[in-house]
Amino acid sequence: MALTGLVLLACALLASLAVAAATVRFWSLPGRWRLPARVAGVLLTEALLVATAGLVLNRHEEFYPSWAALLGDTGTRASATVRAAGRLDGLFSRTGAAAPSWRPAGWAAWRLAAAPLLVVPPGYRARRSVAYPALLELVAPGGTAAAMRAAAANPDAVRVVLVPTGRTAAAALAALPGLLAADLRVTARGWAVVAVAARAGLAAHLVRDDARFSALAVVGPAAAAPTAPRAGAGLTALSAPGAPIGSTGSSGPCAAAEPGAGAGAAAGTRAGVEASAGQGAGGEVGAGAESVASGVAVRCFGAGGATAVAAGSAGRVWAAADAWAVGQTPAPLAAPAVLPR
Repeated sequence: MALTGLVLLACALLASLAVAAATVRFWSLPGRWRLPARVAGVLLTEALLVATAGLVLNRHEEFYPSWAALLGDTGTRASATVRAAGRLDGLFSRTGAAAPSWRPAGWAAWRLAAAPLLVVPPGYRARRSVAYPALLELVAPGGTAAAMRAAAANPDAVRVVLVPTGRTAAAALAALPGLLAADLRVTARGWAVVAVAARAGLAAHLVRDDARFSALAVVGPAAAAPTAPRAGAGLTALSAPGAPIGSTGSSGPCAAAEPGAGAGAAAGTRAGVEASAGQGAGGEVGAGAESVASGVAVRCFGAGGATAVAAGSAGRVWAAADAWAVGQTPAPLAAPAVLPR
């Protein structure tokens, strides 16, 4: 018997009439049962009339189309989907693993100094419903250790550590994001690149030609200042969306400013750097500056003056750039809940 059917409505109406008639019939019942009969008859009649009126209204408005809906069982169950596993998910233990070499199809055409390294966040394999932002790190020879230390300090991204050479072409690296998306669980957008200044042109090509990227950090020693740096000179940084990216530290946004210029360009810095539009020294990827899309956040990091070659300075600068780049990426994204129809 359907909750909104005419049969149920007719039965409720007939029951109301029957109880009302019985109440009238036994209203003058003699003896001690008179009062209880009257009270029960009136209450039962009212209850049936209210129920009948509710059935009429529900039939018209369909607040509860079925008995299951009336009982709170709508048949809808929320369930978290498991994202499609990356082809290389099995390489990592449930608590993480040492960075394995990554040799996707066609990687030899990238002309790198060595196979790229993959670094995933702790618990990557255990959290199968989570996709992570990707961070590409273009390091100089010998810079892998600094990148790995930075990965340990900021573990909320999937990282690819590459050591480009002078023969590495941007056109060849264009296939890298798609291959990474097939091999690991990464987000569709919000990626970042951290690159040494010598590979800034290459990095600029990557972020300009692929919509997955939204941030670029360029790392390299700033050009020596005209005078010795002041005591305590620290990291330099610049936030300049759309600024030209030079391929060396002596031009583009990684060039050092005069002492005191650009002070306060970024919170917590002591020496500024200045981007000169249209300047660039050229490099492996064409001459001149490489411009990035206006929607891409760009920041350059270097060590002011003589601290550029100080022991340990390079790792400290790379860690700062890495932390900034990770901060530009979205948080790890869990798969959406699926509501069956």
